[in-house]
Amino acid sequence: MLDYTGKVYSLSRHGGVSTKDLKNRLGSPEQLPTVDATKGKIRKFYTADILDRINALKRKHEQALLPLKDKKALLVHIQKAERRELSDQQRVSRDLQQYYCKSGWLESVGRGAYKRPNDEVGWQDALQALVEQAGLNIHVGGMTALSQQGAGHYVRLWKERVYLFSPLGVSLPAWFKKYDWGVPIAHVKTGFLPNNADLGVAYSMKLDSTKGMTARVFSDTARAMMECLYLAPKKQDLVECYQVMEGLVNLRPKVVQGLLEACTSIKVKRLFLYMAEKADHQWLQYIDLSKVTLGKGDRSIVGKGVKQGVYVSKYNIIVPKALEAV
Repeated sequence: MLDYTGKVYSLSRHGGVSTKDLKNRLGSPEQLPTVDATKGKIRKFYTADILDRINALKRKHEQALLPLKDKKALLVHIQKAERRELSDQQRVSRDLQQYYCKSGWLESVGRGAYKRPNDEVGWQDALQALVEQAGLNIHVGGMTALSQQGAGHYVRLWKERVYLFSPLGVSLPAWFKKYDWGVPIAHVKTGFLPNNADLGVAYSMKLDSTKGMTARVFSDTARAMMECLYLAPKKQDLVECYQVMEGLVNLRPKVVQGLLEACTSIKVKRLFLYMAEKADHQWLQYIDLSKVTLGKGDRSIVGKGVKQGVYVSKYNIIVPKALEAV
């Protein structure tokens, strides 16, 4: 490929097409005009007058770009100055942090995280810092959220796992993952439900006598129930999920409707509706199922180690016998 000056370019490189595809489209290179022959045609077509006009237009465009180039240079200069200032501030901040730690005014929780001496810091406090200071889109969900709202079914004698839910691209900092919070913490990254307040992510403030005003970001009962079903049957027992569902008599139909329409997991939606109907909840009659996509085909949700299940034809799911028998 040649331009009007006779400069040669690689067609496959500039066009993003393989040499093999070019041969299939254009035929063998031997059948095409040679470079020298093409240059001769270009010289005949582009007379001195045409080339003068082209060069004049190029000079005009270059003149028009000069103010933009000056603006670009100014913006680059400002950005470099701001980055130097930010770097200086961060260096001072790091120096102060080290000084405060050596002086005993701060204690390190991990790289980039500090607390006051003698402060008892729990995972809830750390989560609040991640949400408010680091801006992480993460919340307490699943059975943890249900238990905190008094909807959990069992009182466990062991340390119950804490479930934190977030969109797929969110990662917990290393200091949070390495620190011993006294309980196992599971971070579930998923996009089966949008992570916003309109779909069951609640934010509450609480006055603590020792810590002052504290905040919590958690799933409301309807969303937390769906998060449990998302984890079932591998990480959450289906019978326990149903026993919790039995107690959710006051779910708001508008919230449930929005969650069901936004949910992308066919398994979750079918299980949720099956359990709600099995529990004979009155709010279910106000759900418009014509707006809920339940997919096609059967889903087996019996879990590992369960040899037999019961087929529920209305929702095309196979559930454990123990669940159907409850």
